[in-house]
Amino acid sequence: MPAHLGITRAGRVIQLYNFTDRVNHGRDLDGGDVGIEIDGYFEGVEGNNATLWRPPAEPGRKPLQPTGEQIEAARQSVHWIRETVKAFGGRLRYVHAHRQSSKDHQSDPGSRIWHDVGVWAQAKLGLSDGGKDFTIGRGLPIPEAWDPRHSGVRY
Repeated sequence: MPAHLGITRAGRVIQLYNFTDRVNHGRDLDGGDVGIEIDGYFEGVEGNNATLWRPPAEPGRKPLQPTGEQIEAARQSVHWIRETVKAFGGRLRYVHAHRQSSKDHQSDPGSRIWHDVGVWAQAKLGLSDGGKDFTIGRGLPIPEAWDPRHSGVRY
């Protein structure tokens, strides 16, 4: 999947595209979001193996846990994006999950990454996920299993 940034299991950040490039990454979010991909297969709801996306060719795929290095790299990447946008006179206002723009990405990025990066970015940097019912296109809202502020939203 194309992305502006990729983050390896070791926490290395690789810039694949300029932040100003339109990249087919987040479906209907592509026009204004910077896409980040974190290497690994993660459960949609941590601890619930049934929420791990498995392609038909890999029915036995096992979940991974995001590494501390990946979480820290993702947080630093959000800082970097924010500072880059600010340097060009803009303001970073949102952090979104892939699921918010695609029902086919229900588990993406998963509860652990969302909590450790998405919720963190809201608390520490004042960003918004768009609110309890925010979706775009055929997306799904952030579920309560990822963020208790979204009470009543089912995974």
